[in-house]
Amino acid sequence: MERIRKLYENRIGGKLLMTTLSAGRMGTSWETVHPAKLAVYDELGIDSGRVLFVKQKHTRHVERAEELRARGLSGLCEADGIISSNSEDILGLTVADCMPVFLHDERTGVRALLHSGWKGTGIALEAIEIMKNKYGCRAGDIRAVLGPAIGSCCYNVEAVRARQFEAEWGRGSVEKRGGNFFISMRTANRNMLEDVGITGIVDVDECTCCSGNLGSFRREGQEAFTLMMVLSIC
Repeated sequence: MERIRKLYENRIGGKLLMTTLSAGRMGTSWETVHPAKLAVYDELGIDSGRVLFVKQKHTRHVERAEELRARGLSGLCEADGIISSNSEDILGLTVADCMPVFLHDERTGVRALLHSGWKGTGIALEAIEIMKNKYGCRAGDIRAVLGPAIGSCCYNVEAVRARQFEAEWGRGSVEKRGGNFFISMRTANRNMLEDVGITGIVDVDECTCCSGNLGSFRREGQEAFTLMMVLSIC
């Protein structure tokens, strides 16, 4: 069984990678020297000092790598996304049902790696605004990758949360079946990206809860779920 899966590779060789169940639990996003993480770095032949993390808190807050480095706060700053224009940076996050979202502008070289759960849905819009305002990116040049996450097949939620999510994201973001409500983070993210002019969308449409090879908070439970690591490497 594969330990590291390639989700995406761009035309200039940059890769988006994700660990699987067989690689083990990767620890929280702020455990930057976790043994399982270090084993993956060794397997990939990368320097752990190049990997940037933030302390994920299910927000829409995005940090710029330049500012993280200047403040010495990588792994300690509370945020759910990182943007970098430096090809030497390796961007990292951890997920276990939430959606990893990757944005890349090949014209400028700017990348964003985002942790997008139901509370943080919309973080992609925050990242795009920063990419445009701070780096001169254009929506038409940005490619987006929507990674594996819990799907609407499994993401059953209470009516209050469903109505809140649908009120903000509309158009198929919530499905109702048999009197139950199911959130589609995938539809919500695709809708918002298309609405702001992102046309190059790669959709890795796999439900983490259904999969036997991916970690899932919903399937495995609070005490035993497998946090997976996602890495963007130029």
